[in-house]
Amino acid sequence: MTSRVRCGCGRVYDPQKHSQCPDCGADSAVESVVVAEKMKPPAPPEPGRESSASERDKVPPVRRILTWPVLAGAAVLLVVIVFFALRHRGPNPPQLSTGGKPVRPVPHEESSPAPSASESTPAYSPSGPIVLGGGGNLSELIANVGQDGTLKLRPGIYQGGVVVNRPIRIIADKQTLEGQVVIQSEGKQCISVRAKGVVVQNIQFWCKGIGDLPAISVAEGAELEMEGCKIQSSSGLGLLVSNASIKTLGSTFTTTNGIAVLVNQQAHASFTQSSFSDAQIGLGVWGAATAELHSCAFEGLGIGDKNGAIMAVAGEKTQVAGDDCHFTKNVVGIGVREKASLSLTNCTFKDNVLATASTGLVVLLDAQVAIRKTALMDASPYAVNVMSSATLTMEESDISGSRVAGLVIGERNASPAHAEVKRSRFNHNSIGIGVLAGSSADVEDSECTENNEGIIVFEQGSHLNLKKTAIVSNRDHGLQVYANAEASVVDSDFRNNARGALSGVPRKAAQHGSLTLEDCRIGGNQVFGVGACAQSQLILTRCVFAEDTKKNIYRESGAIVQVDTGSDVASASVDASATPQPESTAKTKSSSRRIKRKPQEEDISRAIRRWVLPP
Repeated sequence: MTSRVRCGCGRVYDPQKHSQCPDCGADSAVESVVVAEKMKPPAPPEPGRESSASERDKVPPVRRILTWPVLAGAAVLLVVIVFFALRHRGPNPPQLSTGGKPVRPVPHEESSPAPSASESTPAYSPSGPIVLGGGGNLSELIANVGQDGTLKLRPGIYQGGVVVNRPIRIIADKQTLEGQVVIQSEGKQCISVRAKGVVVQNIQFWCKGIGDLPAISVAEGAELEMEGCKIQSSSGLGLLVSNASIKTLGSTFTTTNGIAVLVNQQAHASFTQSSFSDAQIGLGVWGAATAELHSCAFEGLGIGDKNGAIMAVAGEKTQVAGDDCHFTKNVVGIGVREKASLSLTNCTFKDNVLATASTGLVVLLDAQVAIRKTALMDASPYAVNVMSSATLTMEESDISGSRVAGLVIGERNASPAHAEVKRSRFNHNSIGIGVLAGSSADVEDSECTENNEGIIVFEQGSHLNLKKTAIVSNRDHGLQVYANAEASVVDSDFRNNARGALSGVPRKAAQHGSLTLEDCRIGGNQVFGVGACAQSQLILTRCVFAEDTKKNIYRESGAIVQVDTGSDVASASVDASATPQPESTAKTKSSSRRIKRKPQEEDISRAIRRWVLPP
């Protein structure tokens, strides 16, 4: 072993050859440290272990100081070189408008290499729009659109027959103002939607076919949104939605030979500002499906097919709700049956003349319907017909101008129906309200004015509860109860009618009825205020009479009349079938011009039965 010394400056030397450090001149005895060094070569370092202190010490001081700055500079230089080398491949830098705000750069389109046979990558960017020329095969164009992509169509005619199985948008090019975008097909569907997130905008669909081939179908849990579209189909079906979802805005549906839109199999549909016209059935909803209608229009439906319908709603758990909708110039009505439900709010029915004499504008058969803030005008023959176990709720609504009857409750040879009416008006109808066949009605805070017949209740088990209602200026009876029917009236007015309220039919004891009046106000009626025919019952409690006392109460021989101590029975009977005085008739003539009065000699019972239930 030889001994060498290491100076404080880092120089190692042999003290036998140098008495002082060759580099700094320091004395070896004071400044140096003796280092023992073996003569054998050092063993190689173990992997993963750091260099020993002696090895690190062998690096000269200047080298240790310059190592990291040099490496850092080299790294920076390398980054700069890479940046300038790749700069031409990046997007264009944002440009500034005259106002200093950034302007989105126009994307630079580059052709993509064709995918290999094993690849399924679309030729276009999945999220980028595709602008195509007018006309062409729609299937080929859609094949180039990736998921969540957009297909822009310029004006022209495109061939349909497409299955859409991924979310895409198919829209008309808004930059081209003239011309229409039409997707047509013959003997096949224009589009079959089988995916969620599909959107179609400002497109027309023309379908030529036979049978029930739909122009557009949405099924298998798919979702379709349509805006500003128009569907015309010569087949039996325009739009079919089965176990799927549809949402439309500002779209129209026309299917002359069939159903414009059919929603079934638990599907859900929402229509906003859309129209249904020139179809046998405008909207069909059944199979536990649901539909919402917002500001929609139904016009010209059922022409040439008396079995058609504005809407056909059927099946348990099937629900339709409409608000602010308009139903105009249809020759068929709305049918709701088989435990389905319908709700109409703030809607308008006008100039609907039905093709058959035994139907209504809204017909309920074993179903539930709610009508609120709705006007039903000029219906022929009936406005609302509640039949066979059906239930109607009507609030704040108006029924006027019905040729036969405004509201009919009941159906012969069927289970009783029921209606609840609040804050509603029945004006200028041939019959305001008819209750028959053992059915019932609760009418409250309403009015029945200027009809031929105000309210009639007849047949065994039929019952009317009338409360806080005005029965005014009806040309014949304000209220008549007969044929074993019953009516109870509380806190109501009978004024200026030809006959206020009558129990039974004159000179027909078999048609007897029962009528109870409590806290009612009676006056100004032309023939009599209230009356009872043979075998009929009339009970008056705390009723107030006005005008001529001789005409207040009519009692036919054999009638049962009960009056509390606060009322007086008329001293002389009045003929219940008498014709009103000419001067009294003149008072109501101007307000009833729209109603054609029946001949007076006709039996009233027969006339009412004919009106309410035509043979």
